[in-house]
Amino acid sequence: MRFARVALALPLLAAALTGCLESDDPGADLGALDLYLFVYPGAEKAVPGADHGWLLRLGNPTDTPASFHAGVVGVRSAQLGPAGDDGWRTTPSPPAEAPREALWGGRVAVPAGGSVAFLLNVQTYDGEPGSQPVSLLFVRDDGQIREVPLPVEADVAGPAVRPGDHVRTVTVGVWVNGTSFYTNSASLLDDPGFPAGGNIDPAEARAEADPLAIYVYDRDRSEQPNGSRDTCHGTTIDGYNALLRSQVGSSTGVRFLQPGEGYTQPGGEDHFLYGDALVFLNTVVAHEGTTGPADAAPNPQGACFDAQRYSPLGS
Repeated sequence: MRFARVALALPLLAAALTGCLESDDPGADLGALDLYLFVYPGAEKAVPGADHGWLLRLGNPTDTPASFHAGVVGVRSAQLGPAGDDGWRTTPSPPAEAPREALWGGRVAVPAGGSVAFLLNVQTYDGEPGSQPVSLLFVRDDGQIREVPLPVEADVAGPAVRPGDHVRTVTVGVWVNGTSFYTNSASLLDDPGFPAGGNIDPAEARAEADPLAIYVYDRDRSEQPNGSRDTCHGTTIDGYNALLRSQVGSSTGVRFLQPGEGYTQPGGEDHFLYGDALVFLNTVVAHEGTTGPADAAPNPQGACFDAQRYSPLGS
């Protein structure tokens, strides 16, 4: 089953339905926009005690710039808006005449032939998650509306993720234009509409589409104990690690990363993501517990145990 194309069948309402006056230059027709919702099994689940993140790619294949207001219905508290090189624009910008009661986020501008990542971070839904419809509203200045339904479901939260924990995750990372540079979600990789960057080889990526085994650190990767490394748990970039520390088991979060929170580090000038601001959508699919004193020692039974690591002659 493919999950990521939920946003294709979207209702488009005429300006006459809203009673709004038509502007001189309303921008590209909202119905022409190519909307891709990054959602995979588990990402639609909302759990108590954690924010629920959503991520879209908004593409404009026309030769006219698109500009519109963005809102969300079925939600009590949230931030929403487009990503840019300098951050995530969430300052509310409601339309002159709102067609429905909604929470409004940052105004969205998509250049002709361009695309942008759009983030939604929900703190509270109206009622129990999944008890009533939730959707994004994109409203042009002349009142034209495009509605994007979100497939929200309720789930049970796992333990809070804290430094020293082992977790497993499914994730997707995108540039600020919404094109993906990485995912380990098999369902996204199997979707022919998935906006993969040129660096992704689908066959190779599918062969590595297992949940990531991660050690969550506090301040620095060097905190990881030997036994954790020996059991094939890795550490991640600072911004992704910070996202993990805001999550609980089974939750899905979204986070904008400044270049310095990602791969823009001294000595990393040759990395293909050097200098780039990034966005991650991340689901904690398993919380494996926390490390303890026993993990400080090498674990010869671990699948990633390497005796050379502990030898004076080892690199």
